Amino acid sequence: MTMIKKIPAVALCASLLIPSPAAAQALRAVAGAPALTPAVRVAPLVAPPALAFSAASLSPALLPANVVALRPAVVPAAAPVVVTARLPVKAYAMELAATKAPEAFLAKTFDGSIAAANDDSYAVPVSPAPARPAFLSRVSAYGFAAAAAVVPTLHQAAAPQTSSMSAGAGFAIIGGAIFGLLLLVRWIEGSKPVQFYLARRRWATAVEPWRKWKDASPEEKVQVEAAADEIVAFNKAGRWPGNRKTKDEPISIIPRAPAASASSSRPGPSDAKAPAAPAPLTFADVAGQDDAKRELQKVVDYIKNPEPYNKLGAKGFRGVLMFGPPGTGKTLIARAVAGEAGATFHETNGSEFVNTYVGKGPSNIRAAFAKARGDGKKPGILFIDEIDAVGKKRSDGDGNQEYENTLNALLAEMSSPVNAKIVVIAATNRPELLDAALMRGRRFGLKVPVGLPDILGREAILKVHSKGMPLAEGVSLAKVAELTPGLSGADLEEIINDAAMLAAERKGVDVTERDFRKAVERQTIGHERKLVMSAVEKRVVANHESGHALVAWLVPNGDQIRKITIVPHGLQALGLVQTLSAEEKHLYSKSWLEDRIAIALGGRVAEQMTTGEAYSGAQNDFEQATRMARMMVMKFGMSDKVGHVSYDMDGERPAVGRAQSERQRELIDAEVRRIIDEQTARVVKLLTEHRAYLDGMADELMAKETLREDDLARLLPARLIK
Repeated sequence: MTMIKKIPAVALCASLLIPSPAAAQALRAVAGAPALTPAVRVAPLVAPPALAFSAASLSPALLPANVVALRPAVVPAAAPVVVTARLPVKAYAMELAATKAPEAFLAKTFDGSIAAANDDSYAVPVSPAPARPAFLSRVSAYGFAAAAAVVPTLHQAAAPQTSSMSAGAGFAIIGGAIFGLLLLVRWIEGSKPVQFYLARRRWATAVEPWRKWKDASPEEKVQVEAAADEIVAFNKAGRWPGNRKTKDEPISIIPRAPAASASSSRPGPSDAKAPAAPAPLTFADVAGQDDAKRELQKVVDYIKNPEPYNKLGAKGFRGVLMFGPPGTGKTLIARAVAGEAGATFHETNGSEFVNTYVGKGPSNIRAAFAKARGDGKKPGILFIDEIDAVGKKRSDGDGNQEYENTLNALLAEMSSPVNAKIVVIAATNRPELLDAALMRGRRFGLKVPVGLPDILGREAILKVHSKGMPLAEGVSLAKVAELTPGLSGADLEEIINDAAMLAAERKGVDVTERDFRKAVERQTIGHERKLVMSAVEKRVVANHESGHALVAWLVPNGDQIRKITIVPHGLQALGLVQTLSAEEKHLYSKSWLEDRIAIALGGRVAEQMTTGEAYSGAQNDFEQATRMARMMVMKFGMSDKVGHVSYDMDGERPAVGRAQSERQRELIDAEVRRIIDEQTARVVKLLTEHRAYLDGMADELMAKETLREDDLARLLPARLIK
């Protein structure tokens, strides 16, 4: 309000209608002009007569805070005179801004006499108004009416007897003016020329100050043009204001450093090229998951060429669910599907949809689908990792309402015809937790398992990640794959990286087999750690590990022993026995499980036979042995007394035989105890018969701390059964 009191009505109109440097110049000229009279030459307005400017409404007495020394107009106080001009206020302000002598222009217009104000010779020539969109015309009308209403409103506050406009009409007109100004600002911020100008300014401030737009490279100009287009596109999508972007909107103008000049110390225009975008992933970049790629190839074929499928009545795919252990490459496969299909790809995480604010979760769902749609010219792929964060089974009405609304929004978007060209690919480690509405057909109807790779898959994954790595002569990735059963693709990638780091630490020029072996050990059994043990503890650990190794060598289903050590590894292991299975198991026989229980019990039996004491180091061995025995009784039907019945176990999914009576639980515990006792007696017999080999291996471990295959071939007895 103070600002309104300090400027005449003409300048106020200019500031409302021309938000530009020209308007600022007009304001400065008006505020600094000497001896101005309040007689204003304005054209008749398209408004009620009460909105016309009058000399009385512009009396200097009503503007006491004006910093300009206004000279009272020669107007009888009892007879206010309305002075009209030949020119609209906007055109007048434009002429005022364009003149080279604003003081003389204003002095000619505001010369202090009624005659001069009404004299045609003082009229300013009007230039033809440029063509404007109807939208601008409406906005100009709103602003013009608001400008006309401002001074009478002030006059009403100071001298109510001179105003004929009611307070309600004044508030209504001012509200319309504010709305019109908002529309004008919205149009300006959403226009391409304005956004291109702003993008150029941002580019100029991001790079070195000496850079000019004419020195910009073609790539930089294209980037600025794209940034302006993106802002305009966001405006059309309904964002307000147009130049405000959220964290998910990748609008950026990347500055480039100037190229160094050898001939001059002054930097010159940059010749640096923008970094090339990474090539899209394809199925060739995914190794070890041939079955999953085979299933998803039909999704790619449908996205690229749907006509043959549609002719046969196929409706295509709306959703694909990939499930499997962590680190098996589900995200990589989804990116490869998008690269193969050439589709718009948007990647997100299920946790990003979960929000504490009401309505934010469904809004995030809709925004993700909008990004996957893109411009609608290409099919889209929306990848949602960890879908169980937003797609868990709903409760019976007493759950989180916002969570359920978010899930409902996801279900609605997946079934919406607007998203008919979008394929939703989701990944999870626990598909059993997902809601049934998500798992039905036409949503996640196609379910693709992504499991741990076999030995051939592991070798292929190792080759992909070691591409370009200098390998020493004799390094065999097939042997490395043999040492890594049960590891995922992420684990194998970590092994490759760790082997390279070990080679760099020893200042090597290539990666050797020893680097790979050490990397495998660090990934599977943990890093070596320095731990000072007494001689007694060291002897107990040596006997313990020798007992494991000897039993593993003597039982029929034992594996090949690669390494025995009493060097602590990881957080708990004081020693370990590393074995290598001849083949990967998919079915487990009763005898194989009993041999595994015997191997686990070999350490404790060896401790008691050699020292006569029991130590706490066998805790993990007992856990493994007990768990395998309970699985034999409760899940695999390998107990004659319990029978072929499956019961639930802690941490396992519910089974059919869920209810257990007290008598049945006692029977299960008795059968588990029987299996453990039988295998303990079996191990005692084996180690008693081969006590000399047990003592010899323990003595060798005390001396060397680590024994490998060459040492074991000398220390172990002949293997009779194999």
